[in-house]
Amino acid sequence: MSEPSLSQTSKTFRSIAIATVVATYLLVVVGGIVRVSGAGLGCPDWPLCQGRVIPILQGATLVEFSHRIVSTIVTVLVLSTAVFAWLRYRSIKWIFRPAVLAVALLGLQIALGGITVLLELPPAVVGIHLGNALILFASLITATMFAFRPESASVISNAWHERLPRLAIASTIGTFILILSGTVVTGTSAQLTCTTWPLCQDQLIPAGGILPIIAATHRYIASIIGLLILYTIIETWRTKRHISSLMTASVIAFIMFVIQVAVGAFHVELAFPIATGILHLAVAAATWASMVVFAILTFQTTEHRMNSVSEQGENRFETDFAETNSINRVFTSLRRRFPIGGGASTTKVVTTNIVNYILLSKPWIIGLLLTTTLAAMLVAARGVPDPSILFFTLLGGALTAAGSSALNSYIDRDIDPTMGRTSRRPIPTGKISPRNALIFGWVTCVLGVVALAVFVNGLSAALALAGIVYYVGLYTMVLKRRTPQNVVIGGAAGAIPPLVGWAAVTNDINLLAVYLFLIIFYWTPPHTWALMLMVTKDYQKVQVPMMPVAMGEPETRRQIVLYSLLMVAITLIPFSIRDLGWLYLVAALLLGGWFVYLAVKIMRDGSKATARRLYIYSNAYLALLFLAMVVDQSVLHLAV
Repeated sequence: MSEPSLSQTSKTFRSIAIATVVATYLLVVVGGIVRVSGAGLGCPDWPLCQGRVIPILQGATLVEFSHRIVSTIVTVLVLSTAVFAWLRYRSIKWIFRPAVLAVALLGLQIALGGITVLLELPPAVVGIHLGNALILFASLITATMFAFRPESASVISNAWHERLPRLAIASTIGTFILILSGTVVTGTSAQLTCTTWPLCQDQLIPAGGILPIIAATHRYIASIIGLLILYTIIETWRTKRHISSLMTASVIAFIMFVIQVAVGAFHVELAFPIATGILHLAVAAATWASMVVFAILTFQTTEHRMNSVSEQGENRFETDFAETNSINRVFTSLRRRFPIGGGASTTKVVTTNIVNYILLSKPWIIGLLLTTTLAAMLVAARGVPDPSILFFTLLGGALTAAGSSALNSYIDRDIDPTMGRTSRRPIPTGKISPRNALIFGWVTCVLGVVALAVFVNGLSAALALAGIVYYVGLYTMVLKRRTPQNVVIGGAAGAIPPLVGWAAVTNDINLLAVYLFLIIFYWTPPHTWALMLMVTKDYQKVQVPMMPVAMGEPETRRQIVLYSLLMVAITLIPFSIRDLGWLYLVAALLLGGWFVYLAVKIMRDGSKATARRLYIYSNAYLALLFLAMVVDQSVLHLAV
């Protein structure tokens, strides 16, 4: 048996490193759940739990024991990463040293965990425990980043002479201090003494003892670090905007920080519920990760690194800017967009730009998503909900959907020009630059989440945020180009809007809302695969493993039938549990029957014409099915 190639070895290590980073993030989040929920003494002994290897899993014990299970998984992964680094990457210190350091930090983390339990959760030890976890997380991220760019390790020393890397390190350290100050606030329960936001009890220096001052100090630290991060982003834009990867990382880091502040504000406004407390810590960990990634990229993309890569033509991020590196090109572009002299020409340019951004937002998708959101709101309210709630929910949904579509187009900008179906979109045609699309996407996403959080409720905002992360992060960046099950797993993103609408009205999620989610979840594969059957060659060109490309068209047609049957079966459940009535049942049977008929016809004749019919009908099917729910509920309400 031949020895694995260096390329195979690199891929294996990267996969292990990524899995370790993800698991460590999960460990931090689960630890936050333990702390916020007060389940820290669910296992009052250590290393056993309730005197057993596997205790009775219920209540606080279940929560705490799950933390120990995740910790065990992380231990195995960290050790695997370190062993692999020792065997293959001892010559690359920025891979080897962080991987070995992670083992030492993990040992300290386990010891701190035991001390925390045995001393019954002293706040100081809990804070050190979290701080060590963040450093462990950063070490693993560092090893992973350099596993993808091992050649950049040689220019780290050069980066210290530049202003931006130093600012990035300062911002990252500031973020670390901010998170630890939040731990102090939670450990002392100081947040309970500040029930207003942004000022504590509407006072610059709150009265009432040390606890309000602790809470207020945390907010002031957040303000200072926020300004520092913003200044760092501006410096990135001023000096390194030609490096798309760095600009992307800086924007993501800043947006994560803004989201973190918004979640903190909601936590106060909602009177400190457990759910927002957990979300606050989860977003804090994600913000920390994004800051670490940004800081590392500032070191990896020094001028020396940039020039060498540009000469070799290996990095598509620098290539993006190669077309716009000239100052003359920038001014020419500005003159074309905003011609001096005004009049009809200016109006035409502005109108064209607006149209391009609307197309970037994929309004046809927004329309369908808002249809399901609106229907869920009407069903949940059993009538028309409060007009302001209705308006801001649909506005927030439209903004998050538009932003997600723009980010999707930005990420797929390398393959869209090659595919006939997507080659005429604004980015491939040059009507909108990738940078502008990225900014537009993030800004609209943030505005949408903030609109929901401020004017609707925290649950709807959290669900919308989850939808963005799921669609952009999990589906587009991870699943789409790696597995033929991308549409199946990624379909959950498109199924979230009804949950947002339901939560907006009720501030809760019940069983019927879950069934609305499942209907769309099972509708997505046949709907999308019908389209894929029409454009299979496009995805073959770009080597994206959509079902027809990876499994073949006959298997895809068979899967369409199976998922169509499952979808129709699920649509009948709301009637069977008496949440919806006879009118809905008739509509579900008629609409679903025709859906299955077209699916079976595709399997038999395999024609693109039938695939097109199913794809077009599937859009109408979903809209009509949700309309039937609304009408059914209206009739039942009038009858009552």
